[in-house]
Amino acid sequence: MQIKKILWASDGSTDSRHALKWAELFASRFGACLNALSVIEIPEIGELEVPPDVSRKFARIEEDLVTRAEKRLTQAAKSSSQGE
Repeated sequence: MQIKKILWASDGSTDSRHALKWAELFASRFGACLNALSVIEIPEIGELEVPPDVSRKFARIEEDLVTRAEKRLTQAAKSSSQGE
């Protein structure tokens, strides 16, 4: 299996900066693309107002992800049963 992408997530902590060194090392070693994700904690997420158009977009994205996951699971089940 070839590693093509590595995701490094940071919350700004010392530990996440230390993990970046490892992520860079692995990306360099395997010739992989290093992607970064910055995360923050939102203490009162329930109080955020999300505009209706954004909510609809999130709902469509979620439906698409569920559909794709279901297709992959179905294909994996078929492959598994055919290989038995």
